[in-house]
Amino acid sequence: MRISLRIIVSVVLVTSLLVLLFTIMQVRQEKERLMIDLQRRSSLLGESLKESIEPLLEKGHPERLPKIVEKFGNRERLAGVAIYDVKDKLIAASPLFVGPLSVIPKSVTDAMNSDQEGGSFFEVSGKEMYFYTLPLHREEGVMGAVVIIHDPSYIQDRIVLIWKNNFIRFLVNALVISLTTLLLIRWSVAGPIAKMA
Repeated sequence: MRISLRIIVSVVLVTSLLVLLFTIMQVRQEKERLMIDLQRRSSLLGESLKESIEPLLEKGHPERLPKIVEKFGNRERLAGVAIYDVKDKLIAASPLFVGPLSVIPKSVTDAMNSDQEGGSFFEVSGKEMYFYTLPLHREEGVMGAVVIIHDPSYIQDRIVLIWKNNFIRFLVNALVISLTTLLLIRWSVAGPIAKMA
């Protein structure tokens, strides 16, 4: 009985190690895939927003921007939109972000200074948000930036689900392998030894 317990414990340990390694790889790949998808969706939405915002800013009609922000702010997993001018002043923002974004995030200033779009995570009102910033242009150069704000909590929910599913899968595998090993030891080893004795 001692031998079979050692074998079962060894098999469960090896199985758990393999499941852990594969789960870590799966989580890393899924997180990377979801981040690329979030960045791609933010970029596409930002480009379509730029087409609406740049002409209004160029013609000097910033009063129409809150309507555009409100229209685009009601989309799947999109928390909000903010628009800044080149003087780092908040021109328009989704109602939820007017207060927290009155001070311009450093990534927005960096995006305008480098004239390159990009994304980063920020904590807003105690919740992590993904900010994707796209510079706004006119003929002379950068005239501001549009910030697409996403709620990335679905990424963490997906990661937790992977861990949970793989843990359940591990428990089932460990139980089946342990029972199979125990039965094989009894039939193949313990049975013939008992007959010989």
